[in-house]
Amino acid sequence: MDYKIYPYKRGNSYKLYLRYKEPNGRKRNLSTGISYPLKASKKQQADAKRKAEKVGLQMLLDVKAKGQQKKRSSEKLSNFLEYKYFVHVKNNMSENSERIYINALNRFLDICGNRNINDYKRSDIQNYKMHRLNIDGVKKTTINIELRSIKAGFNWGLKNEYLQKHPFRGLDFMFEVDDRREELSKEQIKKLLKKTEGTMIGLVIRFGYNTGARIGMISNMKWKMVNFEERYINFPASIMKSNKPFTMPLNDQAFNIVQVWYSLAKKDRKYNPEEYEDIPLKECYVVQKEKTGGRYTVRGMQTMFNRAKKKVGIPKTIKFHSLRHSFATHLLENGADIYSVSKLMAHSSVQVTASFYDHTDALNYRNVANMIGT
Repeated sequence: MDYKIYPYKRGNSYKLYLRYKEPNGRKRNLSTGISYPLKASKKQQADAKRKAEKVGLQMLLDVKAKGQQKKRSSEKLSNFLEYKYFVHVKNNMSENSERIYINALNRFLDICGNRNINDYKRSDIQNYKMHRLNIDGVKKTTINIELRSIKAGFNWGLKNEYLQKHPFRGLDFMFEVDDRREELSKEQIKKLLKKTEGTMIGLVIRFGYNTGARIGMISNMKWKMVNFEERYINFPASIMKSNKPFTMPLNDQAFNIVQVWYSLAKKDRKYNPEEYEDIPLKECYVVQKEKTGGRYTVRGMQTMFNRAKKKVGIPKTIKFHSLRHSFATHLLENGADIYSVSKLMAHSSVQVTASFYDHTDALNYRNVANMIGT
């Protein structure tokens, strides 16, 4: 943008103005607020001009920023999502989180319409809720997950100055639901482990129960993440739901399972060398199919888990993720402190853990209360 600083005589002084041309060709003149007397020395004039140059440059930057903001405010939601937010999601979230966030915002787009990103109102989120509940017949817990994803997208837009306002900021729009996580009882765990003993899904179930790992973490584990000497697995941010790296310690049972998988991997490479030509062990997945050598997908693991639980009469409401809740619940019931459990679960804060498992913690709180005596 071309510009120059020029003096304009007013009264007993010269006022310094900024003159520039807008992209549409229109000329603009703005006062810099800097002046010097009519009889000012050359040094005074030069000093004043330098100050005006500095002020004028900042004024131009402000004008440019306002122009960009105005342009952004007229951007359609679909364009913002496709070329900005979804790019961020794909580069910074796990595969599972990516799917959840993108699907939720695309549904919001379909239900509430494709408008300028600053034209949405608080009523839109309510309309979305009622549409998903009454027309689509979706459960309230599922809708709450979608609402969090939608709000996160608008939060990101506001933070990165694509939005001038956040229509859902500070809005308590969630459905009130029982947030208690459903876990397996210790007796159900014993039945499931006994039924699946000696099978690959049995190893996966044992590993999930002894680590609290999400199914996506197990499916995407590679040998380069495993530290045998220190007995931990270092999950990169790309695998984690929180998009933060996580070091997961292995208890004795989990470490033994990893050793079994390692023996199976070495055996498979020995008898099927052609399958692993130019593929180092560290780049292979930890949990691999016995016959084909390919990794188990999340869906594949879920299918095998569902078959196993059906054989021992475990309700349909129990999911593979319930092993994670069982891990946390049983640790707390056995006297573990909530801070340590929070770290093992890779939760963002102790408050998150407490909100999910306060029903379990109450057992320990009662024991503490009894310490007062009579």
